[in-house]
Amino acid sequence: MKTKFGFTLLTIAEFDAWLNSLHLARTILTVQEHHTYSPSYSQFNGNNHFELQQGMKTTM
Repeated sequence: MKTKFGFTLLTIAEFDAWLNSLHLARTILTVQEHHTYSPSYSQFNGNNHFELQQGMKTTM
């Protein structure tokens, strides 16, 4: 798990563990991910998760 600029990046295993640690009264069947048009996917280089998130946060 990595945290920067107030955002947390989880691996699939970490996200699964986090979901399983929650005490919910119902079963989670779907996780919905929201997207933005800017920055576009073409600007993602595989390592700039936090910088793109920070850019979205500061331009809104």
